[in-house]
Amino acid sequence: MSEDTFNITYVGTMADSYKPEIFFNVFKRLVDQFANLKIRFNFIGNAPWTLRKMVDDMGMEANCSWGGHIGHDEAVKEMQKAHALLLIIPDTEGAKGILTGKLFEYLGAKRIIIGIGPAEGDAAAIIRECEAGEMFERNQEDKLFAWMKEKVVMWKSGDEFKAGNNFVKNYTREALTKRLSLILLDSK
Repeated sequence: MSEDTFNITYVGTMADSYKPEIFFNVFKRLVDQFANLKIRFNFIGNAPWTLRKMVDDMGMEANCSWGGHIGHDEAVKEMQKAHALLLIIPDTEGAKGILTGKLFEYLGAKRIIIGIGPAEGDAAAIIRECEAGEMFERNQEDKLFAWMKEKVVMWKSGDEFKAGNNFVKNYTREALTKRLSLILLDSK
């Protein structure tokens, strides 16, 4: 990925229940507003045809790339190349409690997380605690646009693009495994 391009990456599979329309509406607004900049969305994984059609219908196909499934090590490298990572919590019952493995991978990549889902959910709480990005409800398009616009301006001005604080270390596989083992030992 080129340094002269603002790259937003999504890694994984996305089902129709993810309802990513808010992100792509904002992405189009950013591309239109910053026509003199290169802004790119990179999808790595299995994208539903409905997502590709939506992007094509919006006239955004030139600003998107669609890669297939890749191995874990390569996925981590792709996350680390990005300026921002897209995390979408499916729009389903119980969404507030959904914590995906992708969230923890994204925290480890130390890139800004653009979250779409419950702003008061468990994933949002971790993102806030770690100062790793922001979670937006699907009806907060203008708020998401203002936030992403700010990030593009930061990138354009040369500001460093890493996210996260010392709390990120609490969510590594090692730290989570240790906490789980203590819980299991205490339950005996």
